[in-house]
Amino acid sequence: MLLVTIGSLAGKNSYRKIHRWAEYNETRLKKYLKLKGGIPSLPTISRIMGDIDQEMLIDIFTSWMSTIINTRGRHIAIDGKGVRAAALKVSGERTKYILNAIDTESCLVVGERFIPDKTNEMTNIPELLRTLNIKDSMITIDAIGTTAPIISRIREMGAHFLLQVKKNNPVLYKEISDFFELLNTEKEKDAIKFDKKYADIYDKYSTYERNRDRDEYRATEIYSGEEIKGFKEIKANIGCVGQMRQTRILVVRDENGTDITPSREKFLKEGSCRQPDKPSESDDADSPRQRIGLISDVVMSAKEMARTKRKQWVIENSLHGILDNTYGEDRSTIRRGLVGMTVIRKIAYNVVRLFMQDSGIKEFQPAYDKVTFDWESVMRYIFEPVPVV
Repeated sequence: MLLVTIGSLAGKNSYRKIHRWAEYNETRLKKYLKLKGGIPSLPTISRIMGDIDQEMLIDIFTSWMSTIINTRGRHIAIDGKGVRAAALKVSGERTKYILNAIDTESCLVVGERFIPDKTNEMTNIPELLRTLNIKDSMITIDAIGTTAPIISRIREMGAHFLLQVKKNNPVLYKEISDFFELLNTEKEKDAIKFDKKYADIYDKYSTYERNRDRDEYRATEIYSGEEIKGFKEIKANIGCVGQMRQTRILVVRDENGTDITPSREKFLKEGSCRQPDKPSESDDADSPRQRIGLISDVVMSAKEMARTKRKQWVIENSLHGILDNTYGEDRSTIRRGLVGMTVIRKIAYNVVRLFMQDSGIKEFQPAYDKVTFDWESVMRYIFEPVPVV
């Protein structure tokens, strides 16, 4: 296992590549490993990885991370990820899914859980939470986490939550949408009266940014008045409800390269040449116009809610994307020891993150490149105690 872990730090993403790399670097590896019988054969590596108790390995990983980072009072984002290519080796086999928990500030993976066949994320999220110290932490999960059992587990453990509400929870989604429609209608009739009436319980926050090849507009509004206690689908103690509306417009340039991207108002009425259809509102994250509901057990401003919600994307951009693009997880066809290999990838990923904090390197890819070319410089994270983050 140590050999596979060190091989992963050296940038090798399959048992075969790790084995070849280990044979080539046997002399250097003997500084850290006894290797009395030399480098294990490829079948031995595969067999050992396949025989590992997966749940015990995950528990050991989580326990190791608890000695490095105290997850109490932090923002923990949770999301599931499929290891897709492994299913292609057997026709019709179900994709294996792993739940990951990440500290949004340090981007360190603090826990994970394998989702067994015939179960799903909703039934496994409470079990993942059980393994973490989340007292006073803020927990964010995609809409699949907005269920009574998950909310109960979060509150039982002394944590707080900000959860998304989409059309997979149709009654609550409609309650929140209808409620904010009524508020906006009231505001349009008399804005001055509205501001006086709801000064302490309503807030709105809007942002605009050009992100890569698109203009992104976001408007978040929150309400914390007593009326929300009458929502039929809210079974927990809710501090506030919110709604986020997002519009994404692809940048348009003419034949001279001049920017002719339409304004948000024009786009909503007419679309654009790159998005010719008049955009309709949806809860789909990829839709040009997205509307989702939000619920939290704490009262927060619209700005706080918007920023906390956006941090949920850290797990996608700073972990899942790196696992696929850098570590080749989505393309990996490893079947034997698949879960063990995903844990080892998280160890290698976390080591690079720790190296970034010590070295001052801000971006993951340059740090990863430095580690793979000089993997001996980070061996202390494997063989020596790591300072608490």
